[in-house]
Amino acid sequence: MKNPPRFLMIFSALMIIVGFTLGVYAWRDFQKVAIVVEWSTASELSTVGFNIYRSESKDGPYQKINQELIPASTDPLGGGDYSYRDTTVTAGTTYFYQLEDVDSSGSNERYGPIQVVAQRSGVLELVLAGGLILVSTFSFYTSLPRKRKVDVTELIPAPMIADAAVEGEIGEPGETDKERSEGASGAPGSMAKQDLG
Repeated sequence: MKNPPRFLMIFSALMIIVGFTLGVYAWRDFQKVAIVVEWSTASELSTVGFNIYRSESKDGPYQKINQELIPASTDPLGGGDYSYRDTTVTAGTTYFYQLEDVDSSGSNERYGPIQVVAQRSGVLELVLAGGLILVSTFSFYTSLPRKRKVDVTELIPAPMIADAAVEGEIGEPGETDKERSEGASGAPGSMAKQDLG
């Protein structure tokens, strides 16, 4: 049986390294739980900025989670797109968010709430990394060189095998060399005695 090509072993080893690298990055993402709150505005004629409030109950109480006021767009007529990343959450917990529009006149207005469940990211990447490592490890193992089993008779020249077979057929089982020689020499003597009589 021929050994697998050497490039298969090298390729499998590279895929194992790639799998472990992907697994490390996926594990880092898996440990980081975050919720991204996004919103857009059509116009911001008198908007100074925004605040984000969070609660674990729809009815509150709500607590502001941004340290500083999120500044409004520089184009008050065109509005803008915004996002806020909340990293102080626990996986599996449901949170409620409200958006506060801070007006230059001092009349603030809140919108929401929106309901979000905090989930871990990187789960799919972890599964893919694990599968890649398993498949690549199996491929690497099967591509390793194998020792060829050699039959002992292949190492003995054919004439020697034939001589051994012939020698093994001489005489009856259990008969010694002396018995064989006596039998061979005794037969002619008995025949001679009978002829003389």
